[in-house]
Amino acid sequence: MPELFYRLRSIEKLLGEFKELENQSIYFADHSQLNDPMEGYRDVFWSGDEIVWRNLFKHYLLCLNKPVALYLIEGEEHNLSPLDVPVFGSEKDFPTMEYAQLFGDIKNAFFRLDSIEYFIKGIVGRTTPIRRDELKFYLKAIHPTALKVVFDHYIDKGLSPESNRIDYDLSTLRDRVVKNNFFERMEKAFTGASRKGEKISKLLDSHSHIGDQVRLLAKYDSDSNAPTPNKDMLFMNFPHVYIERLEALVYPEWYTACFLSECNNSSVWGHYGDNHAGVCLVFRAESSTDDKFITLTGINEWQGSREGSKATYGALKHKFYEINYVDGAGEIDFFRSLGRLPMPTINSMWYCNELGKTSICSKDLYKSEDKWREEYWDDFYRDITKKSDDWKFENEYRLILSSMISDLSDPESRTQNYNFSSLDGIIFGIRTKEEDKLRILKIVNEKCAQSNRDDFRFHQAYYSHENRCIECYELDLLKRKSS
Repeated sequence: MPELFYRLRSIEKLLGEFKELENQSIYFADHSQLNDPMEGYRDVFWSGDEIVWRNLFKHYLLCLNKPVALYLIEGEEHNLSPLDVPVFGSEKDFPTMEYAQLFGDIKNAFFRLDSIEYFIKGIVGRTTPIRRDELKFYLKAIHPTALKVVFDHYIDKGLSPESNRIDYDLSTLRDRVVKNNFFERMEKAFTGASRKGEKISKLLDSHSHIGDQVRLLAKYDSDSNAPTPNKDMLFMNFPHVYIERLEALVYPEWYTACFLSECNNSSVWGHYGDNHAGVCLVFRAESSTDDKFITLTGINEWQGSREGSKATYGALKHKFYEINYVDGAGEIDFFRSLGRLPMPTINSMWYCNELGKTSICSKDLYKSEDKWREEYWDDFYRDITKKSDDWKFENEYRLILSSMISDLSDPESRTQNYNFSSLDGIIFGIRTKEEDKLRILKIVNEKCAQSNRDDFRFHQAYYSHENRCIECYELDLLKRKSS
């Protein structure tokens, strides 16, 4: 593993609003801000016994209940968002006994339906894992039924006017699944000839793609006429939103700062180094056994109440993770990877039924929580340090920032500071402007004087015709000046 790590920055980021050089700061970006949309993608699948599958349907009802209540109370005035889908909640979270009883009535009415029982038994009988598109297909099939049950109970309790009652048939897909022995056919297809299984997978993919187009057309029509985004979310988009939110139960959000093991690729300089007008920061890593680290100062934790919380800061060692360039995503078993939930919620909402019987999916967690946690975090880092072979030219390493207890959604909470001694030098790009070089020189000279350093190195990048890559030479005279 290298001793030096390179971080390309634009002049705007280095000297502009964020003053990264002056503040000695490193920003950890949300993975959605990265250039590869497949960053951190996981191949999540669902496979479990009747306990966890029944609980997933119950959880679906629970998550549907809140946005329906908001819609019935405020219509289109309250802008429903995915955050209104309470995937981290449980039946113990209702504010009053009356609301808890209402949901209990909704749940009982839903599970008394023969078609729902058929769905649960059919899914439990599947011997191959169920992936996103297949799960979405099942949820779309039962969604109209769930929606009508929730609406009816709110109206029957006098919490919404009769005009909001769903009085037309929304069960076509559900009934077709039941009448055509869909699960029996699915099981034969996936466990029989591989070609049949491939055809079924393509059919589910096609169904998902058609659904995406229908949602787009519905939004286009709503933009053209009176917009109804809340109604569209509840009636058309909810299964899709639910699955996206559901995966938040597995792993925490993560953020990254990207580095390179070398900086001689012209394309990388062009993209990350502001078309060669930026600079490259050179960091010298600390060593610990076979790993390399850098010490950064940032928020350790929050203390106090939600309204008056105060951040505490401290120095932490961050490991440089090497990116593994391979095709394909790592598999995650959803029901056996619920790492973000506290144990009481895991038990009451997922791993136990109403008679107190425990799901087989909890076996590994209860057998050895330490071993389960170790494997859980191994899989977490495995998937966020993996990129397609298409990106191999970057030779990337990254620092990872995540937390199971702290909210890091605010960008300011994801900016950390390095010791000036960790910054070994700076490489000017081929097109770095002279006035920008002078500004950098001034800042670095002041820092060197304050820390009594005489070993800071400046380099100039250039194109080597002999080696056909970007190389650099040391600016020896500037080194003397900085001392």
